[in-house]
Amino acid sequence: MPAPHRAGDEPHRAHHHHAGGDEPLQARPCDPAMQAALAEAATKHANGQWQHMPSGAGHDAQYMARIMPASMLFTPSIGGISHHWAEDTKEEDLALNIRIMADAAEAYLRG
Repeated sequence: MPAPHRAGDEPHRAHHHHAGGDEPLQARPCDPAMQAALAEAATKHANGQWQHMPSGAGHDAQYMARIMPASMLFTPSIGGISHHWAEDTKEEDLALNIRIMADAAEAYLRG
């Protein structure tokens, strides 16, 4: 909800600057080997309960992919609420995704 505006006040303007300078932030593809490692680990720990999910949001991975391989693993939010102060995640879902991420990282690093 925007802050109240009083008569005579100048409206506030938000400015977004990103680490890449003035060029527009471009979507970056995830690293295929990292994606494969995540898929394998997700199948091991949550077979049939996961899906590939493209994301066009301005996630940190878009910045990181400029300098190193990057990938993302999303955890479901309770009630589907995301990017909101009421967002929450079940502890068991967090624990599951930590196991998936750990296995994927190990597999990726082993090559």
